[in-house]
Amino acid sequence: MHTAVDSGLYSGPGLSTPRIGTVWAGDNFAAICRVNDNNGKRLVLGIERPGRNGVQWANTVGYVWDLDIRESTGDLPDCGTA
Repeated sequence: MHTAVDSGLYSGPGLSTPRIGTVWAGDNFAAICRVNDNNGKRLVLGIERPGRNGVQWANTVGYVWDLDIRESTGDLPDCGTA
């Protein structure tokens, strides 16, 4: 999957959880599964490859807001069953 804009990478399935990194616009984000947060917003759990400019030196696992992802995430398994 790819993000359409620079997107936050969150530590838990919610936009109010701590931001732990960035998925830059156009980067390849390895999506694993999808989950809805307590406000009904869909997030995708995945792995962001090593970052840029000294940020995120290793693969970083976190959640990305579905609306920031270019591709459809409907075919991803639910995180509760993945």
